[in-house]
Amino acid sequence: MKKFSYIDEQGNKRHVNKNLKKTSREDLQWQEVGKYMNLGYYLIVPILFSLVGGVFFDKIFQSRPIFTLSGIIIGTILTFYNLFSLVKSEDASHQHKGRTDI
Repeated sequence: MKKFSYIDEQGNKRHVNKNLKKTSREDLQWQEVGKYMNLGYYLIVPILFSLVGGVFFDKIFQSRPIFTLSGIIIGTILTFYNLFSLVKSEDASHQHKGRTDI
């Protein structure tokens, strides 16, 4: 059992005892699967939204390929930004797990 402290709404220090459940191997596997399932959303959604927005504005302004191509380019840039952010956060997560606190 671990003992945790926190400050309540009145400013008093409170102590809480909690049982920390170890994460099972199966739970960890499902967490990994969930991360990779979200990867599709990180990569596809910016391109689709930008493409739909580009087609929409092309119909409004009757300028057929300009906004559609711009949407594809912007969506691709946003997708690479999302991918870079995801890799960066995953790398930081792995570095944090490997570090030992003294």
